[in-house]
Amino acid sequence: MDGANNQRQMRVSGSVTGPVEAGRAGRRLPRRALAGIPASWVATGSVRPFGGVDRLPISGAPIVARLPRGGNGPPAFTFAIEADPHLDVRSDPSIFGEVIDSIVATSPAFLIDLGDTLMVDTLTQPTISNIRDRASRFRQYFDRLGDAIPLHMVIGNHDGEAGWAPSLARLSNDVRREAFPASVHARNYRAFTHGDALFVLLDPFGSTTVKPNADPWAWTLGREQYEWLARTLEASTETWRFVFIHHLVGGDRLGRGGVEVARRFEWGGCDPDGSLAFAARRPGWGVPIHDLFVDWGVTAVFKGHDHLYAHQELDGIAYQTLPQPSHPGESVRQAAEYGYVTGTVRGGSGFLSVTVEATVTTVRFVKWNPRTGMAVDASYELFARVVNAQAGRLAQPEAPS
Repeated sequence: MDGANNQRQMRVSGSVTGPVEAGRAGRRLPRRALAGIPASWVATGSVRPFGGVDRLPISGAPIVARLPRGGNGPPAFTFAIEADPHLDVRSDPSIFGEVIDSIVATSPAFLIDLGDTLMVDTLTQPTISNIRDRASRFRQYFDRLGDAIPLHMVIGNHDGEAGWAPSLARLSNDVRREAFPASVHARNYRAFTHGDALFVLLDPFGSTTVKPNADPWAWTLGREQYEWLARTLEASTETWRFVFIHHLVGGDRLGRGGVEVARRFEWGGCDPDGSLAFAARRPGWGVPIHDLFVDWGVTAVFKGHDHLYAHQELDGIAYQTLPQPSHPGESVRQAAEYGYVTGTVRGGSGFLSVTVEATVTTVRFVKWNPRTGMAVDASYELFARVVNAQAGRLAQPEAPS
């Protein structure tokens, strides 16, 4: 089944979009200071770890209903996301520094980095000294967050912690733990809650023991992480459920693509010809990852890897690809190369600022501009969901006006 046939129109910055569009305008915010930020952007609350239970999902998909805006609930808070800083020959460190300063200016509750940060596997000589040099380079930027803005790190394909290179993975993890002790945990996948939201950080690399050169079915979360994910989603009582991953578990052999490939391989369960293959390729696992998200009311999937802003939707779930926070270009030519056909695509560098309220979440793309500084270039709303795990079906009325 082709995911492109399942797209609904999406409301972006007050307008309706269907096919891919590129744009570069926005409400100007002053450089660095970001004056005039709405009060709801100010972070409140605290982060607490989330522990799953020793149960697999019960049968039946949840009811998902959009609620009207307003109402009582936990205080609003904002968090920030960036992806693929690289700081390689195609990156500009000064842009990344300005993006980090702008993130700090929005006072988020925390920052989530979606990986391809230390870029260990691109080093000609990945010695402990060279890896430490890379970590030190990023420390000078992430230290600007201070103690008030925790950093949560997702592993990228270039970060040297893949299952197909176990010796390098151990070395890379040791250095990353040394440089960012509060951001590195026993496993590279984890979940935590903040306010009325669940945050799930996934790792498609640690259990991928053979580098996928031809068969994208080689990409995997692994059985242990998959079952942990199922238990975590089932046990969650939070209204908002956000998933973070460097790239989908599948796509092409390099993990490229958005919703157009979300029906395939471990993520969606089908071979490229649309035939169901999940039961044969992952016997005893239950349902593909995307179906698990549909069943348990995931709100949005945030991912990096493809170096562009792309907002898409599949089965009521927002799929948001992030641009780099360090690249000076505006091109979106890679969107066609990577198979993006639907949704809203924009060029440029920047970060996402996500404000979570009781019944609506607002996603803003804050874009770097060499002339005007940081500006909101695109925004859209996600609506809260009521989950009834016994219902066995999904109901999604239109959002209230």
